[in-house]
Amino acid sequence: MRKNVVVPLGLLAGSLLVGFLLVEVTFRLTGTSYPLWTRADEWTGFSLRPGAAGWQTEEGRAYVRINRHGMRDKDRRVGKPEGTVRIAVLGDSYTEARQVELEKTFPAVMEHALRSCDRLNREKIEVLNFGVSGFGTAQERIHFRQVVRQFAPDIVLLAMTTGNDIRNNSFALEGNRMKPYFRLDGESLNPDFSFRENPAFRRQLSFSSRFFQSLVHHSRALQVLYHAKKIIGRNAAITASTGSGTDIAGHETGLDDEVYREPGTGEWREAWELTEQILGGMQIDVRESGAGFAVVTLSNGIQVHPDPAVRERAARELGVTDLFYPERRIERTGKKYGFPTLTLAPMMQKLTEERTLTFHGFEQTGPGAGHWNEEGHRVAGELIARFVCASLL
Repeated sequence: MRKNVVVPLGLLAGSLLVGFLLVEVTFRLTGTSYPLWTRADEWTGFSLRPGAAGWQTEEGRAYVRINRHGMRDKDRRVGKPEGTVRIAVLGDSYTEARQVELEKTFPAVMEHALRSCDRLNREKIEVLNFGVSGFGTAQERIHFRQVVRQFAPDIVLLAMTTGNDIRNNSFALEGNRMKPYFRLDGESLNPDFSFRENPAFRRQLSFSSRFFQSLVHHSRALQVLYHAKKIIGRNAAITASTGSGTDIAGHETGLDDEVYREPGTGEWREAWELTEQILGGMQIDVRESGAGFAVVTLSNGIQVHPDPAVRERAARELGVTDLFYPERRIERTGKKYGFPTLTLAPMMQKLTEERTLTFHGFEQTGPGAGHWNEEGHRVAGELIARFVCASLL
């Protein structure tokens, strides 16, 4: 009787294993992969997973590889090579830029363009990409303290995505209990690492969770299953939020239209105040390390939309004359704390009108929405390089 049960179970297990291996081989032959790009991090909540590699095809198409230091960059030495000017770029998904090939990202474009800067005295130039998708300004400041300054940069550029960075810095607006924040305590700005005590975060650090992530990291079949689970969860969240969103022209899920006008609620006023103080504190951190600091505000799709009628409609529906309130506010913050700023959106909007260029969007998203495409990265990289050469070197 026992044999009658064991043999069929063994055959079933063997069949499942063979089937799994066939699926695994098929996915590898077809190049199908959905790597786990991030891992739990006790300082920033999450960080890029060293060694993660694969094709990103959800928005644009690019082969992405995370180096041994957890950077979407080519291999770099921690110690700065002699005779080298090193620039560190911190930012979010626009900076990490999984949507385009590494050599097309704006930090790579900057590195190439700066080689011809006449202010360099035979020095080599390195532009290191420390962008992490999903980071806000608070995480970027902590990331500088814990990781970036070990690389001894001469200049630190903070690339801000105004469309969500302001909200990312506010627990009241963001509500994410799996990452750090800064909190205002009277006149003091203090880091809040209470996410470390969150049971959900602690589970991510457990042996069983790390073992499962290691399995997914090495198995294409498990990556597909895990990705499908994420898509279902994401779609459920979008469905649950339907009806609470905005009808503003050009609105994009994940970006905030409220940044284009004076804050109308206490939560938004606090979010802006937090952001400004984090920037001021980061400037102190960077300068104490011996490096120069500057902030570059990037563009949101609606600000540089190729159809001016869409931009005008969005501004009209928001009750503003233009969509550059966040740029003006960050410029004022720079003057207050004494760091230079470069605001790309107004410059890129002008180029859009003069040359009929489209900086955002891919086949999957359509023109004018989503992250920068290759043209967006090229123009941004060249503009930032010009700014760095003229003002920071």
